Amino acid sequence: SEKVFFMKVLLLVILLIFNLQSWAKADDVRDFEIEGMSVGDSLLNYFNEETIKMGIQNDHIYNDDTFYDVEIYNLDLSYEFSNLSFNLKKNDKSYIIYQITGFMFFENNIEECFKKVDEMAEIISEQLKDVKNIKRVDVEKPHDDDPTGNSKTKQTVFWHESGSLFTECYDWSEKITKEKGWTDNFSVGVALEEYDLWLNNKAY
Repeated sequence: SEKVFFMKVLLLVILLIFNLQSWAKADDVRDFEIEGMSVGDSLLNYFNEETIKMGIQNDHIYNDDTFYDVEIYNLDLSYEFSNLSFNLKKNDKSYIIYQITGFMFFENNIEECFKKVDEMAEIISEQLKDVKNIKRVDVEKPHDDDPTGNSKTKQTVFWHESGSLFTECYDWSEKITKEKGWTDNFSVGVALEEYDLWLNNKAY
């Protein structure tokens, strides 16, 4: 329900403010945490190899296979996010996290989801106001994973020389939801520079 979602977002805001206060004194996205996890960590520190392999998303197809996606759903109530997404490098037995995203599904109210992106972006922006060399980019466009152009994404990214911090909302078309089972969702994430470069130059 909307009330439950609002409560979750409020908890998320508190969590982000706490984490960003410490990150504002640092100079690397590795100092930012989502659910106590940071990019650059081994995913094996948090989940066993069987769980990781079960979460591999084979329906996410890229032009270059340097990185792949792992999603872990329905985490217990100690997590602010019940769903987490990770991007790992192919053949890396250490399972180093290059991108981590916490997300929650948001069905049948996409305008409210888009609004939450704006609200979260302002909170993040305020917390990062003293961090040097931050560049903010706001984007609203068709999603790259839907060639029909009927799926939309709203996103705010804070670029830093070590990587990026972002909040976004995905509005999948009915066709994509029916064919692939993808559901509209709201998320917050952090990525290392190496992953960002791959995503923007080689993935699609």
